[in-house]
Amino acid sequence: FDDGSTRECVVNPLARWYKPWWYKHVEGFSKRGEVGTEYVPVKDYLLRHTRAIFWVIEMMVPYGNFWLFRYLFGWLLPLDPTFMKLTTTEGVRKLTYQKQVFQDITLPMTDMEESVKLAAECFDVWPLLI
Repeated sequence: FDDGSTRECVVNPLARWYKPWWYKHVEGFSKRGEVGTEYVPVKDYLLRHTRAIFWVIEMMVPYGNFWLFRYLFGWLLPLDPTFMKLTTTEGVRKLTYQKQVFQDITLPMTDMEESVKLAAECFDVWPLLI
């Protein structure tokens, strides 16, 4: 959140249909070793994972974050999960059951390291949303 300062900074309305998925945007910063400051509108920040449906859509629509797909069809995302399930091939469906784990838990920060190690040992599925 910003206190209204007049600093020059980039405003990134990241929920726009043609923009890269949020986690891919952050991944790009990380890979390039960049450090920067961006202002993100509150609504965009709160809904930042909606278009990518928390990394699941990348498995179902692997080309979904490609710039040309985003430009032409990005406005269609996020797709209705029911529609996506109906149109998925048997191979992708099988991969989904073998390579996805959804687990919502609350635990003390003191147990975080041990929990991440256990999740890595049991599932070996990445990325891990903490």
